[in-house]
Amino acid sequence: MKRYFIPLIFFSIGLILQFWLYFSWVTFGLLLSSTLLLSLLIYSVSEMSKPPETFHEETGNLHSVERNTKPNISLPNFPQTPILNGEDPILLAKEILEKEKRNRFADTVRSFPIRFALPKISSVMYAYFDGIKFNETLWQKGNLLVDSLADGIEWEENDEIHVRKGNPQLSTDRKRLFLPILANREILGLVYLETKEIFSDLEINQLWLSTLPLAERLLESKQYEKAILDPRTYLFNKSHFYQVAKEKFDSKEIQNLILMKFVLKKHDLEYAICLNQSLKEKGYSDLGLFFLEEQLLASIIPNRSVLEFSGFIHSFVSDLESLGYECEIALGFAPNKSIQGKYNHWIKQAFISLEDSLLSNAA
Repeated sequence: MKRYFIPLIFFSIGLILQFWLYFSWVTFGLLLSSTLLLSLLIYSVSEMSKPPETFHEETGNLHSVERNTKPNISLPNFPQTPILNGEDPILLAKEILEKEKRNRFADTVRSFPIRFALPKISSVMYAYFDGIKFNETLWQKGNLLVDSLADGIEWEENDEIHVRKGNPQLSTDRKRLFLPILANREILGLVYLETKEIFSDLEINQLWLSTLPLAERLLESKQYEKAILDPRTYLFNKSHFYQVAKEKFDSKEIQNLILMKFVLKKHDLEYAICLNQSLKEKGYSDLGLFFLEEQLLASIIPNRSVLEFSGFIHSFVSDLESLGYECEIALGFAPNKSIQGKYNHWIKQAFISLEDSLLSNAA
């Protein structure tokens, strides 16, 4: 029963404030529903890291227990939603990160495609540069842009050497042209053009100049990403979190601020990437996760999705366990409608909840 001390204290303080300041049935109803949700979340989290076969009833609500203990409580009937689908989370995280960066490049190209004036150009392809290699991203047919597989560019070694130096490169038959997309001397990608005839020197210069507007847009996009994204995980960063939290705090709908702490540091970045991708795919959060600091994530979940989110976290931990990976997640929780004051009080309350969760388990 110790696990319910926090909701009990929360309800008692809220009830005292109700009678002391101002009592209304509406605020009392909000207080009661918030307390019940908090109790349910604590109960859910306390069971999510336990093996489905056997477990002890504990005061902690985060960590797994020995499998050889005798069961005395039933786990919540969460639907087992496949998260990783049997894929290795380390490899999956790498694929997700590469795809995310390539997709952001493609989104910018779709918004600002190059308009080529030469009618003899028969094929146009945009490739994303990840700092190591060029990968096909989009094919352009007139005004139509079509996704391409992330295949490498087929070219001669000499062609690649010149492009990596930031120079346009024409094939020996003068029918294929590789134009690096440059911004501040940084290579962001390339445009591969092909014609049935040949490219003249004048046309090469004109075509390369036509890539400048796209290069500027790609640079702006990259600078914006640096401002709001964590470079290692591509999750939203701490600065963007405070901006979003301020907006969500004043939402008419009940929003739940949830803090997640990876108790074990090993593979925490890869877990965060996989968790973020699946969280957005399942529709529990339109923004996904925020990377606040090492091992610490945040998410803002609408009240209607709290129970599904609890089952989602439970399934994620179970998936990792079935693949032979160890993962322990501590959760802190705070609904915005239970907070009096500014949005930073909402964040503080979630941190208090997280600290209580960690201390409870440590005890």
